[in-house]
Amino acid sequence: MTAVREAVARFAEETPQAPAVRLGTDELGYAALDRRSRAITARLRKRGISEGDRVVVHMARGLSLLPTVLGVSGAGAAFVPVDARTPARRVRWIAEDCRAALAVTDRSTEANLRGLTGVPSLRADDLLDDIEEPRRHPEDRSTGLAYVLYTSGSTGTPKGVAVRTDAMTEYLDWARTAYQMADGTGAPLFTSIGFDATLTTLLGPLLAGRTVTVVPEDGGDELFQLADLLRGEPDFSFLKATPQHVDLLADILGSTALGRATRRLIVGGDALRARTVRRWHQVCPSVPVVNEYGPTETVVGCTAFTVTPDEVSTLPDDVPIGDAIGATRIYLLSEAGEPVPPGGTGEIFVGGPSAQNVYLGRPGLTAERFLPDPWGSPGSRMYRTGDLGRYDSAGRLVYRGRTDDQVKIRGIRLELGEVEAGITACSGVADACVVSWRDDDGTAVLGAVVVGQDTDTVLAELRERLPAHAIPQRLVRLAAVPLNRHGKADRAAVTDTLRAESGAAAGAAGDDEVQKLVARTMAEVLGCPDLAPDDDFFGRGGDSMLSIRLVAKLRNAGFALYPRDVVAAPTPALLAAVLSPEPENEPGPRVPTAGETVELTPVQRQFFSLDLPNPSHWNQNVLIRVEAGLPWSRFETAARSAFAGRDVLQYRYRRTADGWQQTYVGGAPAVTVEEVVPTATGADPLDGAVRAANATLDIGDGPLAKAVLIRGPEADHVLLVAHHLVVDAVSWTILLDDLVTSYRLGAEDPARTKRVPARGGDFARWAAALGEFARRPEVSARRSAWDGIPAPSTGGLGGPAIAAAPDDYAFERRRPGGLDSEETRRVERAGEAGNLKLQEVLLAAAARALSEVFGDDVLRLDVESHGRTDGLGELDVSRTMGWFTSVFPVALSGGQALSELLDRARRALREQPWDGIDFGISRPGPHGEGPDRSPVLFNFLGRTERTVAADLGWTLVDPPLGVQVPPAGRRPYPLELQARVVDGALTWHWVHGRHQAAETVDKLSGRLREALLACAEELDRSRTLQFEASGLPADELGALLAGFGHSGESDGGESR
Repeated sequence: MTAVREAVARFAEETPQAPAVRLGTDELGYAALDRRSRAITARLRKRGISEGDRVVVHMARGLSLLPTVLGVSGAGAAFVPVDARTPARRVRWIAEDCRAALAVTDRSTEANLRGLTGVPSLRADDLLDDIEEPRRHPEDRSTGLAYVLYTSGSTGTPKGVAVRTDAMTEYLDWARTAYQMADGTGAPLFTSIGFDATLTTLLGPLLAGRTVTVVPEDGGDELFQLADLLRGEPDFSFLKATPQHVDLLADILGSTALGRATRRLIVGGDALRARTVRRWHQVCPSVPVVNEYGPTETVVGCTAFTVTPDEVSTLPDDVPIGDAIGATRIYLLSEAGEPVPPGGTGEIFVGGPSAQNVYLGRPGLTAERFLPDPWGSPGSRMYRTGDLGRYDSAGRLVYRGRTDDQVKIRGIRLELGEVEAGITACSGVADACVVSWRDDDGTAVLGAVVVGQDTDTVLAELRERLPAHAIPQRLVRLAAVPLNRHGKADRAAVTDTLRAESGAAAGAAGDDEVQKLVARTMAEVLGCPDLAPDDDFFGRGGDSMLSIRLVAKLRNAGFALYPRDVVAAPTPALLAAVLSPEPENEPGPRVPTAGETVELTPVQRQFFSLDLPNPSHWNQNVLIRVEAGLPWSRFETAARSAFAGRDVLQYRYRRTADGWQQTYVGGAPAVTVEEVVPTATGADPLDGAVRAANATLDIGDGPLAKAVLIRGPEADHVLLVAHHLVVDAVSWTILLDDLVTSYRLGAEDPARTKRVPARGGDFARWAAALGEFARRPEVSARRSAWDGIPAPSTGGLGGPAIAAAPDDYAFERRRPGGLDSEETRRVERAGEAGNLKLQEVLLAAAARALSEVFGDDVLRLDVESHGRTDGLGELDVSRTMGWFTSVFPVALSGGQALSELLDRARRALREQPWDGIDFGISRPGPHGEGPDRSPVLFNFLGRTERTVAADLGWTLVDPPLGVQVPPAGRRPYPLELQARVVDGALTWHWVHGRHQAAETVDKLSGRLREALLACAEELDRSRTLQFEASGLPADELGALLAGFGHSGESDGGESR
């Protein structure tokens, strides 16, 4: 660690702004990393942390992780990395077992250590509070501990491997040179911090002044994010992964051929087979593959074997693990401790600097595994790995398995005894036997039989006791564990039982062909013979990694889905019901590459034409009242799930010499999630918290969305904020649905809460499709129709005054109005009978009210529509987040007869072949500029229920959709009508500026109400006249009219 801190300090002086850590568009330069890590060191020393102490680092991958690790090391302490998804019980046990002096957490993990006595904990953010930048302290060059990493233990108790600083330095120095880390841009960090192989990626790039690109914890979708990064060809110095990761990445990337994605692939953690190398070679044909071998006890790696592209075709099935690295020595010894002859199989022993470590607090186990090295210098030791190996005919060392019950599951070492101990500790379990085998494609499968308790109960308890990789994928209840003739557990019989057990009746997959395919694929991934239609994928041993494999296989079968689909529909029957094959001519969603510029849509151009002083402050808000004490971790997971996977949140906006540009960055956090406790100062603490949240969005650097849990004495509130550039009213219905779904899933199993996908096309494809749409001949032909609409007239609305002094938002006022639910239903039923939608009746009534108040006969209004037309081919954006709004003008005569006005309003809205999106496309300049804009905007937002989730007690706070804009911003319209139906009642706001008196707008609101009721009466009267003209007898006519909610009287009467 000394070498890493020295390197960071050196690059902080030589290249201070060079990125050391990157997360999306957020970066820490080397100077900032050095400054933060030294500040943390100072804070830790102030708390008494010193040489020999141990500090648990229990954090998600993020920008704060590296400063914390370096800060702990700078204080002379050893860091103890614990993955953010580790069960709380295990985290606490590790903190106590290593006798940690402190635990450092983040917002996502702090609850796991809350209330733990004897081990104080701090959030990483708190380590930076009120700390002045300290002067450089002399570097500590002792051979003390660098870190402690916990691995599986055969007794059921994890054991901590304490690794010395000099051993770690030896490995990292070798890796920097051997892997040529100074070439390329660095490496992506996407694996668990509790996995020793991660240290290469976490610290290695810093030795060469390169960048650690962090892939955030994202509900199991990390590999999909990594695949997106690789498609952008970032020219990584290296990519380090397990064989399972490589197989999955190759499946996700499919036929994609990558050029400069990475200069080297390093594979470790499990046995590497030739088929994996060949599969990767199809994706990256020019990239060498390094098979790195090394137990945790010997510091990440102790041997390495490089496969060049030319050697792939002749590679043996079991890829050699190669020669000793650096000063490491490798011995292949017999049971008698003698070197085995060429071609013979022996146990692998490791000598040299990397073998001088210990098991923390376990002197007996240390003495058993770390033995005197008879071939080394006096006092040196060698580590007994328990791994078998042999030298092939070419003299290359090949891994041949284990000498004990230790296995590798998804690259992580596991003692079967630990899993057995975990199972037998579950309530009601009398006995258990755990085994492991490899399926047909070489994947390790973990299975167990239990005696006494039902398997569902055991699985539920195990999720609280063991990490995810230690949960058996196959779990069967038996009356007794099979025994061999010596009275011991017959593991071969147990394995046969687990492999043969169907878990369901014959034909369990059901009759539906898609369901059968899903069931077969699930069974294949889980390593079991078959599944019943209602078998739960996660209940049968599935986890996030396996769900990725399932998704990759089903995608290859022609279905479009994501891992969160499996969470939402975890059984074959449910998943088959929501799957739909993509049409053969449907192009797959096009993910922009990092740095790619995507054309602005018309409504986005309109936004930038406003030339706002602070364009980052034009946001939409949803505020939800929830119960007091809403669980933070469950909310945070649900919020991240709801916003994740939305491509629009990866865009950033910059003003250039050619105007504003929209650029895709990729890999940025989708949303910032915070917990706020408002202070008592101010008239409205809740309003203050809302305004503060809105002030933090940034269209240039992000974030573009924020989710805030605001604590309160009687109730909490959930605030969702997004910049209008990336959200509209339809988007909010999608997000709210997904937030509620994810939150409910979290009640069943927090580990299963993932985001729900935005189905259909992506925003980039939509923007490109609009450009193609504009060139269609039929669109060009429509321009004359738009040109025939009368020019806007603002005479009655104060046009000359507006031209002289444009309104800004500091003068904006909102005047409410509406109908009650009974009146609303009356208008709706009258409209239905007259073949009119409520929006069309409202438009006609608005024209009548405006004409009466302002004296204009012919009115031009701009109508805002959701814009998600189906006129762009098969592109489906019904589930896609973004600002799709379109605006088009209509001309109405407010003084004409109501029947004629209603008919004109209906035709004005319905006779738009593409819902009016062609108007904005057809304008030569940014839509909304200059004389094209009407004086009034009409915006009907549809229906909203205040109850977001009745079972959760979540309700919307008025207004249902709030807007936050900068006071100095220029308002595009002098007058706006914003209306919606809330809980069955039509409500509206007339939004105006300083040029319309409040009394005038109140009069307008009253006239609108009168006009709506008059429209209903006119429609009732017209219907009555039509029926009377039909010649029906009076009794039949009365009955028929009653069916429409009408009394039968010709004057309209009261609606029932």
